[in-house]
Amino acid sequence: MTKSVNVKKPLIYKEDININDSEKYISISEQFKSKNSTEKIQKISNFLKENAGEPHPFDYGVIEGLEKKFGLVSAVEDKFCDYVLGPGIFFESDDKKVKEFLENWVSKKYLEIYLRPWFKNGLGKGSGYLEVAGLNNENEDEAIKVVDSETVFIKRDEYGVIKEINQVLDYNKILTKKEVIPLDKDNIIQININQIGSSAYGYGIIYSGIIIIDNFLSTQKSVHTLMKRKANSPIHAKIGNVEKEDYPSQEDINGFGKNLQYMNESTEWVTGPNVEMKVLDFGNISEKFKELLDNDMKLMSYAFQMPESILGAERSFVGAVKIQDEGFSRKIKAYQQQIGFVLKTQLFDKLLEKNGYTNVDYKVIWGKQTEAEKDKLRNSYQKLLSSTSQISQGLRMQYEKKLALLDDIDIEEVNVENLKQMRRDNRQAKKQFKRQITLQQTPQQMNHKIQNSIEKEYLLGKAPQEIEAKIVKNYSITEDKAFESVKEVIDEYEKDYSLEEWVGEYVQIKNHILERIAGDQFTNLAAKNAQDRALGLLNKKQVEKLREIMKKGFEENKGLKTLSNEIKKLKLKDRYIMKNGEKKLAISADKRPYQIARTETVRFRADGTLLSLQDKGKRRVEFVTQSTHPCPECESLDGDIYNINESFGIIPVHGSCRCRWIEA
Repeated sequence: MTKSVNVKKPLIYKEDININDSEKYISISEQFKSKNSTEKIQKISNFLKENAGEPHPFDYGVIEGLEKKFGLVSAVEDKFCDYVLGPGIFFESDDKKVKEFLENWVSKKYLEIYLRPWFKNGLGKGSGYLEVAGLNNENEDEAIKVVDSETVFIKRDEYGVIKEINQVLDYNKILTKKEVIPLDKDNIIQININQIGSSAYGYGIIYSGIIIIDNFLSTQKSVHTLMKRKANSPIHAKIGNVEKEDYPSQEDINGFGKNLQYMNESTEWVTGPNVEMKVLDFGNISEKFKELLDNDMKLMSYAFQMPESILGAERSFVGAVKIQDEGFSRKIKAYQQQIGFVLKTQLFDKLLEKNGYTNVDYKVIWGKQTEAEKDKLRNSYQKLLSSTSQISQGLRMQYEKKLALLDDIDIEEVNVENLKQMRRDNRQAKKQFKRQITLQQTPQQMNHKIQNSIEKEYLLGKAPQEIEAKIVKNYSITEDKAFESVKEVIDEYEKDYSLEEWVGEYVQIKNHILERIAGDQFTNLAAKNAQDRALGLLNKKQVEKLREIMKKGFEENKGLKTLSNEIKKLKLKDRYIMKNGEKKLAISADKRPYQIARTETVRFRADGTLLSLQDKGKRRVEFVTQSTHPCPECESLDGDIYNINESFGIIPVHGSCRCRWIEA
């Protein structure tokens, strides 16, 4: 080693230090920004604004780049999709057909598969677009696809109402109006996540955290760079000795430095007494960055609105974790409510209308309870219901309803059956009470029997005097009483009621009545074969003429007598029935027109009421007697509750019946 006593200052090995590009951090905006010139970007923006719609609020390419290259962003979006969409979509509705239709459609079209990229687009780029082709075309089956948010532009009027939704597939090339593809806005289901102010688009959950992500990634880059350098165990070599005035020359220092470079992989070293070598220790570098990285992770948690524990950070104390989890649960429910509302108003309502379901009530719900959850609730409700502590009847009924829903029991059906049973019990109790009082017929029962006998004789075409004599003989009443009874029945049949007087107000349901008349088969009047025609039933030509008479009658509110006179023109025959193998007269030809007018108008009024209530989504109806002196059969049914679907054909109960339906 050459000695140079003239050099007293410390010398170092000089070498240019170059930081590799891989060790530099480039900001997210710089990494993923458009490669176009500023001038071209401005031209593209102006073209899109004029021809396609409002410009996007930020560069979607930046978010897409993050999703591809920063796993945490994609993981956050996936986690939200798992929590929000994972439970699955289901429906609640009193109308089972509506519920089954919607759930079958969701399953058949694999809607839940398309919802994930749709919602993920909303989370990342602010807006998600689902296109359902054929949604507004009755003759076309629906087809679903997710439209890339980066290609979609919204054009609105001065009031913020969407006029057009356009698509531009590639706006980095030379643009013409041909590149703008109009989409059917009624077929687009748009969801905006984190919509700010009057923007046509959302901002999502990633864009607002870009600066935080930049800081986090920059710090991570620094940590890894330093750790990499530290892992190479840098060596400090000191040559010479100041105390002995052994000063190396710069040439000696440079030469030893080069030797160290060449000996980088060596494990054995040999040095002289004037060379001292040791490894440099920078301390625990990771501890110096931990607080900074933890702070960035906390800020990202706030920006993404996701708990740190789910992001993978160390758990905080139990109380903080609980608060974070509760807040996250509320956020998930908020997203589910938003998605449910968007799908209901923009998709499911249109689907139902397209398939003939109008004015229906239903809810979009998320997930079904597990059997374990059901058992827990079931035990809780049963315990409350069996408890000796007093609870109100209303509260008891609510618990019973919840218990029935857990077991998929239709509570409405249960209520109907309960009401029917209560009516049956009341009627049975009345009958037993009457039997206890007397074994003889009451005056009211006797009066019904006499009136029924008079009506039958009258319809057979018997003269009033003949009817009076017969009931005097059969019922041992005076001639005056017989005369009054016969006169009451005949007056009722001879009175010219208008339809509104006879069947009640029907203007509100007239269209439903006419709909029923148009498609009715007149089963009780139409002949199926020659034998039926011999018994006096109507042939096809007579049935069609009767249909037209009934139609005009309701359209013009004609009187029963007017209808009867028009029916007489059909030249009806006596009506016979077969009884014990014999042909017996049921009603004479001259009395049939008025009887048909009375009976058929009541039937169509009843069926029109049922159709109208069905359209309103009602499920139950109540039987109501219209007459001030109802027959025993109709009186026994008064107040009974029926499901609408089971009610067609019950009214009229008999010829000239005046009963009707009301909403239960």
